[in-house]
Amino acid sequence: MADLTSVDFEEDFEGLDYDPLEEGPEEEFEPSDDSEFDSDETEGQLGPGTATRPVALASIDADLPANVRIEKLFERFNTRRRVLLGILTFLQEPQRADDLKAEVERLQEFDRSVYQGYDFSLLLEEAGAVAKVNAEGDPYDEQEEAQPEIVEIDGVRFYKPGPYREVYWTITPEGAAYLASDDPWGKLQELFSSSEEKYLPVYKAVLQFCDVEGGRTVAEVNDLVVQSPLSRNPMRHCTSFLKKLEDCSAMVWAGNWATNDLGRRALAELLADVEPSPKGEE
Repeated sequence: MADLTSVDFEEDFEGLDYDPLEEGPEEEFEPSDDSEFDSDETEGQLGPGTATRPVALASIDADLPANVRIEKLFERFNTRRRVLLGILTFLQEPQRADDLKAEVERLQEFDRSVYQGYDFSLLLEEAGAVAKVNAEGDPYDEQEEAQPEIVEIDGVRFYKPGPYREVYWTITPEGAAYLASDDPWGKLQELFSSSEEKYLPVYKAVLQFCDVEGGRTVAEVNDLVVQSPLSRNPMRHCTSFLKKLEDCSAMVWAGNWATNDLGRRALAELLADVEPSPKGEE
């Protein structure tokens, strides 16, 4: 074992260019738990799905009614709510599996997630929100298999695979009922009339600040929020306000945080008489 008593740390390590807070390679900072949020220091998305891992749906009792299973799925995957709702909206008409995959890629263009179209399909199917159908819109028969054909080439007989069976996905009545029950405007009204009411000046500032072309970075929103005394007693990070607004569909993550049409409606109808703190404008 090395004798550390003879090491002069101050002398031997003097001038060593090392900053313990400096960002290292991204792989060194993979989260060790199931959290789907990055730290407050990153420039990446602090909304849904920044570090998602697959979660089995096995703990949701298959004997529960579909409407209950769907609710539990959305509760469990709350940070993926926007994507799940987007899938249900897309599947109001039957869609080919490859088209659904492309739609999920579009919905997750600015997210970092291990979930792909097929993963979401299986989760929603198990919950009873979507179902497989064939090209005619009839229930997909999992047991039915295309029978191979026997072909002969130069006197040698071979098995030729049968025709490919395309899989389509469509929303179920229970999934459609859940989609219809989604009420972002009602959630926004409830948010602003709850214990969050005292933070309305901050919410207004954030919505105004992010209502620009290209949106705002997390760092920019953080610089705005920390100026308000309301965010310091008790301490509230900008991610708290962003997440709550996104959960109500008033903001969207698209590489930066941007106020959408619902957020603008909130500014005009719910927050018109609120003085922003700090000023959410340049």
